[in-house]
Amino acid sequence: VLSNTAFVLLIARKQSIALSEQNDQVGSHSYDLLQIQIWSLLPKFSTNPTDVKDNFKSIAKALGTAIAERKDLRVVVMSSLRKLIAWCQANKDEGGLSELVRFSKNYVPILFNVYTTKPIGSDEEGQRLAAFETVKVYLNISSPELCAELFDKAFEKLSQDESDAFVKESVFDLLRALLPHQNQERLTQLFTRSIKSVANATNNKEQKKAYRLLEELCSNESKQCRSFVDKNLPKICHVLLQSLSKSAVPSKGPRLRCLTHVVMKLEKCNSNMLQQIVPEAILCCKDINERCRTAAYNLLTEIGKAMQRWLDKPADDIIRDYLGLIMAGLAGSPTLASATILALAKIIYEFRDMIPEDMRLLLLDNITLLMTSASREIVASTLSFVKVYITSFPVSVVAPSISTIVKSLVGMTEDCKRHFRTKTRDILDRLVRKFGAENISVLVPTSDIVMHKRLRNLRKIHSKKIRDKDQKKQENSDDDIDEPFIINSYSKTIDEILAESDDSDFGDDEMLGKPGPSKKKKTKQVNAWIQEDENNIMDFTDVAASRRITATNPKEAVIKEQKKSKNTGFKTAPDGRLIIVDTSDGEEERVKRVQRHLAPDSDDDIEEDQKSNTGITMLSPMGRKRKLSVSTNAHSEPVMKYQAGGSGIHRPVKVAKKQKAKKKDLQGLTSGAVYRSKKARGDMKRKGLPDPYAYVPLSRKMLSKRKKAKHAGQFTNLVKAARKGAQKGVKAKGKAMKKRK
Repeated sequence: VLSNTAFVLLIARKQSIALSEQNDQVGSHSYDLLQIQIWSLLPKFSTNPTDVKDNFKSIAKALGTAIAERKDLRVVVMSSLRKLIAWCQANKDEGGLSELVRFSKNYVPILFNVYTTKPIGSDEEGQRLAAFETVKVYLNISSPELCAELFDKAFEKLSQDESDAFVKESVFDLLRALLPHQNQERLTQLFTRSIKSVANATNNKEQKKAYRLLEELCSNESKQCRSFVDKNLPKICHVLLQSLSKSAVPSKGPRLRCLTHVVMKLEKCNSNMLQQIVPEAILCCKDINERCRTAAYNLLTEIGKAMQRWLDKPADDIIRDYLGLIMAGLAGSPTLASATILALAKIIYEFRDMIPEDMRLLLLDNITLLMTSASREIVASTLSFVKVYITSFPVSVVAPSISTIVKSLVGMTEDCKRHFRTKTRDILDRLVRKFGAENISVLVPTSDIVMHKRLRNLRKIHSKKIRDKDQKKQENSDDDIDEPFIINSYSKTIDEILAESDDSDFGDDEMLGKPGPSKKKKTKQVNAWIQEDENNIMDFTDVAASRRITATNPKEAVIKEQKKSKNTGFKTAPDGRLIIVDTSDGEEERVKRVQRHLAPDSDDDIEEDQKSNTGITMLSPMGRKRKLSVSTNAHSEPVMKYQAGGSGIHRPVKVAKKQKAKKKDLQGLTSGAVYRSKKARGDMKRKGLPDPYAYVPLSRKMLSKRKKAKHAGQFTNLVKAARKGAQKGVKAKGKAMKKRK
């Protein structure tokens, strides 16, 4: 199969080049696509090959040329090589392995060159990573002589001072891949060079690469590496402890992982070492890098396990001593105290079965006391600790501490309550699920209205979840759908517990008792569908192919239409009968809707006489109250009123004089003209009306920023008129007093 494939590839490539020289771009592109598509099938041909021993040599040169010269084919070819090696190893194909080993001296140097070449763009960076993975796989089957030769060349390249920084970093990675296949002498050379980079490195990246070399050396399970580490473990510990002050920020993760492997291999207790590495691990619990935080948590866990292995004491006393060593950081700076709280959360999660009860309660009291601090940094860590505490321990253990936890949540500063409302929501959510909203509400003071609102909203949300769950079960049972396979719950990691939050079910406004949309906007995933023809295969190289790509799923539209047609508007019983409820609620709602939409200054005389068998009183637009028509006849039709207008039979209806006067008075109310005196100046009181006032109608137009000056002028005129009237009144009063004298 491999030989026939190589023949077709050669023909397609030559034909593409020939057509390109003849300026036949369409034909050249078609043949180029053909040979690329054939190359993409190579990983599948390499999955279960049967002729590696006989025919690999026929395509070996083509594969090497493709890796060296064809950037568009590198990933495909390297993937095929890895699959061939994995298949031959799994099936113990000695003949195929020997054939692949024979060409390792050709392939591995080419892969080295690809990895040490500086990439341009993300595509070439992906090719570099694929080359590194292929190097690691190929070195597993390469001869020791080739590995030693490649190591010597790489080490010589690393020792050259004029080497480029990127080349040095790449060579460090290649030496890390070659490390498991070297003897003790070469490992000693590499360790000495790594110590130099760790202690005196001016380049942070180079120091990080050196730490990763030490990490690989300490963690590798090969016979040579384990023997070297066992002999030089004290020296490795000394190097790691001495380089603490010189380690850069990017090197923290590899350094912590290296310390973890060293602690796992130590057989005797080294208290001096523990006192130096524990503070470093605690501070890294708040590092911005996730891998660094994970390494810090793992180191703290391994220290606890190592202390149990080293000390001949009961487990309770060992954990007590370990917690005492870590709790010393609570008295430090806010950053150290915050990191210490996170470290304590990790320890109680990992060793929850061994922590004594008095130590657990003491720890919780100290943490809840710090929760009332004004420092956001400390409060954030305390909330994370409480969240882990509630999740880690069973209900019977957490129950006696509910009052302490709720009291600390209520006693938080207003700033921290507002800033950490999401974290407190998650804690309250867990408490409500485990103990019920009623039991938690009793512990909250009546003065804390916001907390009671949040608990009330949580209770409603959980009740709705339960109803929806029961309804879904009922629907599944009605439709005779088999129950899905349920996997038992597994133990979550501390990172999963801290990151767990039901943001889809809650919103910030909901938790504060305010209606409205959540501030967090979810980015909608953009999908695309292709409209395919059942009879013809779609050609993606065709210009018209883009017209058949849509943003909506055509099948969903058909399903929605079918569901819509099936909906009869009535509920159905399990036996298929329609459930039709005869109630008057719909009519009442319609009457209220009519009342709501009628404007207060409308001229209509329409009166709804619906619901003839009831005595509902409606307020007409003109303020008249009238009983709806009452009829005992069930088949009587409602009396309809018609508002005339226009000409002929639609001419205006004459209105009574009293009604006109009343209407005129109501219209005058909007401007205050009804208070104006006909003979004297100023306003006069009117019978049955409030005192005269200047009325400015409330309108949404008043909020327009564009017409702000115009609306402000109305208020200015009102104030001027009031002042002018007051001045006239004072003058008139003065004249009247003079006349009396």
